[in-house]
Amino acid sequence: MKHLIIVRHAKSSWADPGQRDFDRPLNGRGERNAPEMAGRLKARGLRPQLIVASGARRAHATAKLMAEVFGYAKADIEIVDALYEASPRVWLEQIGALPAGLDTVMMVGHNPEITALVAQLCPQARIDNVPTCGVLCLDYEAGDWAGIARAKPVSWEFDYPKKP
Repeated sequence: MKHLIIVRHAKSSWADPGQRDFDRPLNGRGERNAPEMAGRLKARGLRPQLIVASGARRAHATAKLMAEVFGYAKADIEIVDALYEASPRVWLEQIGALPAGLDTVMMVGHNPEITALVAQLCPQARIDNVPTCGVLCLDYEAGDWAGIARAKPVSWEFDYPKKP
């Protein structure tokens, strides 16, 4: 069984209007939501063996805050700059290249790409927007990651900070 956890970065700050998008930090709400969502995943028994994040500051910060909850070494977070503003095709290439020996992987990125990826991987979820710090957990009966793009998840769960 392969468990793919797709995360949209937590809420970011727009306090500095001249700041490059890539360099925007998390705001206070984002700093609270990331560990909260990781705690929800941990309570379900999920702990990523690998965390992959876009190189953008807010995605990396989200990954670090979540890693702390899992007891995952922040230095082991894999930064993939190609995930910033990446098409679903690039995301699927990254997923397909994951080591077969890993069963649970978390990947942190951005909208609108995350929503487009989720629509492709799990159309039955009918998710038209993944909100900030939204998390989609997809479970696949697969021996490796290469076929995930064409596989249908056997189960899925969508969660986000404001979910009742």
